[in-house]
Amino acid sequence: MYEAKHAPALIAKNTIIQIIGRILFLAMSLVNFKIIAVYLGPQLFGDYGNVFNFTAIFTVLADFGLFTVAVREIAKNPEKRQKILENSFTLRLLLALATSIFAVFIAYLIAWLAPNSGYPQILPAIYIGAANMLIYFISYILDVAFHVEMKMQFIAIVELIGKATALAVAIAAIVLDLGFLWVVSAVAFGSILALISRLYFVRPYFKIRFGFDYKMWKWLLNLAIPLGIVFALNNLYFKVDSIMLYIMSGSYDNGIYTAAYRILETVIFVSAFFVAALTPYLSNYLHNQIDQAKKLIAVGTEILLATGLIITTSIIIYSKEIILLLSGPEYLAAQLPLIFLAFVATLLYVNSLMGQVLVLLDKRKILLIVSGLTLLLNLALNFYLIPKFSYVGSAAATLLSETLLIGGNIIILRYMHLLDFRFGKIIKIFTNLIIALILFWIANSLHIYWIITFFAVPATYFLLLWKQRIIPFEKILNKKIDKVANV
Repeated sequence: MYEAKHAPALIAKNTIIQIIGRILFLAMSLVNFKIIAVYLGPQLFGDYGNVFNFTAIFTVLADFGLFTVAVREIAKNPEKRQKILENSFTLRLLLALATSIFAVFIAYLIAWLAPNSGYPQILPAIYIGAANMLIYFISYILDVAFHVEMKMQFIAIVELIGKATALAVAIAAIVLDLGFLWVVSAVAFGSILALISRLYFVRPYFKIRFGFDYKMWKWLLNLAIPLGIVFALNNLYFKVDSIMLYIMSGSYDNGIYTAAYRILETVIFVSAFFVAALTPYLSNYLHNQIDQAKKLIAVGTEILLATGLIITTSIIIYSKEIILLLSGPEYLAAQLPLIFLAFVATLLYVNSLMGQVLVLLDKRKILLIVSGLTLLLNLALNFYLIPKFSYVGSAAATLLSETLLIGGNIIILRYMHLLDFRFGKIIKIFTNLIIALILFWIANSLHIYWIITFFAVPATYFLLLWKQRIIPFEKILNKKIDKVANV
């Protein structure tokens, strides 16, 4: 186990390493995204997207909060590390196996009940997706050991190995024109090599054994189930729109929507890492120094709002160019749903921190109510909007649902006296956003190549925010993450 006095430096170091690894991972993902989208075309790409969106719905059932609970309980009881690891590993393996079988059964059920839904044709691909899910979750539980030992660089390494393998297999399948199933299988090959890599790197930290302490299983599940239900609802909320679109409008429309939605998924990783870096301090402050917690929540919200706004603005301005670059001219219809989803990016950035605060406070009932209501609204909106507006309706439903979620979170945190809006800072953020818009307009008037402007204007925007002490980059980069509350 790492020494507590080194925790801040290790957290900062691991955050930076993960961000670098994630950038490389995303670069390969975007290349993979492009070549598969072009090779398959919108219709088959819709099938491809649905295979992985469908299996992704079941991924939470294979974990059900066990990862989070295992990391937390090992931190509290380091002397039980090996026992918790081997029992959570065994339990997770059984859950993953059961979930994979259940996913295949549900796919069969949909194919039987809705023979025109497209599911009968993609069942072989769903078998592959379910197998990939099983391999991935066997692999992923080993990451608990890396988190406990603060060795997250190994997670970045194995993810890069897996993605590089998947990309190589996809390229080979496309060059050799092996067809749809081989393209789908590329992900599974990547997961297999990532599992082998994890087994190699984890050896010094975890003796891989099965644990059958049923009392510990019950203890772990009792702790994990409330979180697991919340995670399951949130996961269903993020994936159900694509599944409904596929069934109600067909694979072509889903292919267009998938092209737009993958771009949203690409840009949200920064918020996840930033919130993860704040989490240890937030957890401590919320229970010991509430005033400091309020400051950290306020500053974190401002940083995430500022970052989300410039990402949203950049995507909207260059939505057409982004679609052409990442998908090709066949997917230009994805421009309008991408604009809707660009607004979702800002809401997701801010919501990621607010949701984490409620998790840290163990507000299970509140989380369940908010997540459940958001999911119900999303389902209702999709049922109403998809028949009328297809993929644009799905994007609009996601935006409206996320707006409800952030509204609910703001009301809850304000009621708990944990969220203070520093309007002076917020006005500065929007003032700098207006400056960025003017710079975008000038650059476009001068016909500067859009990719240069796409990166140069946000860089200028962030420089202005740093000079105005809105985003304290020097504290983040100098491993003083706990000091950002003092800006």
